[in-house]
Amino acid sequence: MPPGSGLRTVLDQACAAQGVRPSIALKASAADAIADLAVRGLGVAVLSEPMADTYRDRLTPMSSPTRPSRSCSPGSGAPPKTRHCAAC
Repeated sequence: MPPGSGLRTVLDQACAAQGVRPSIALKASAADAIADLAVRGLGVAVLSEPMADTYRDRLTPMSSPTRPSRSCSPGSGAPPKTRHCAAC
């Protein structure tokens, strides 16, 4: 999501709290586009839990060291590490 959106603000704050500066090469404002980019193996998509539920058939969850997430990755094609999204 673009800077200033609620989900992006949460991501930025979570990263800052952990001392992580994400490298964001692509931004999209539509959940469909974000999920599609992840499905194509172009990176990791961060979606809210309700958004991730919508794309459960195309994507599979990534786990978090602090909290299991419900997220998404396609069942075929490229390696799973490039086809995931994390749900907040």
